[in-house]
Amino acid sequence: MSPTGEVILVLKIALNIAPVAFYFIILGLVNSQSRVHIVTANRDWVGLMIVFFPVLLWPVMWLAGMGWAWSSVVVLMLGISLFVISAPGRWSGWVVYNCDLACVRSELLACLERVGIDCNLLDGRRIVTADGMQFELSELKLLRNVTINIKHGDRQRVAELGYELQRRLSRLDTAPGLAAAAMLISGTAMLMIPLTMMVGHMDMFVRVVSQLIPV
Repeated sequence: MSPTGEVILVLKIALNIAPVAFYFIILGLVNSQSRVHIVTANRDWVGLMIVFFPVLLWPVMWLAGMGWAWSSVVVLMLGISLFVISAPGRWSGWVVYNCDLACVRSELLACLERVGIDCNLLDGRRIVTADGMQFELSELKLLRNVTINIKHGDRQRVAELGYELQRRLSRLDTAPGLAAAAMLISGTAMLMIPLTMMVGHMDMFVRVVSQLIPV
């Protein structure tokens, strides 16, 4: 393989690994703190898609390299369209980091009572209000987060409830778990892979740059 080809290969690997590594490092830092973080489901989804978007570039670049330019454009547009269509709405719910399901459920019920909404708790993970609004809670213990999905919710009431929930959760103190350290170590290890490859091919990087930018 030519020096230019090896440099391009290293950059491709770095492009795919680095976003995932930074994602785990950020999650590890968030879960290492002693307070709860809450974001909208829409913002959480956008961040996740930014991390995994480079995966879509592999088939696009492969098709473009084979000379199928129009096919690569079609695949890229289809991928972007799928991301846009599957995006949750702005008022579709929240994602709570650094907290467990029982705590989030308790605070959500207290918030509903605070804003004057009557509700019933079903099977520990679903809450149904008197006016038909539904809340579904799901927990991902590996990332130590709880997702709150909202159905049939009025925008104004959801906004009011979100403000109250954020206010209450910001007062909670939590203890960092082992998952935070594991995510930090995993993210750092993943980040070292492209960095090590780049250091090992530094002479080729210098040679390619020298060819592109002659002194």
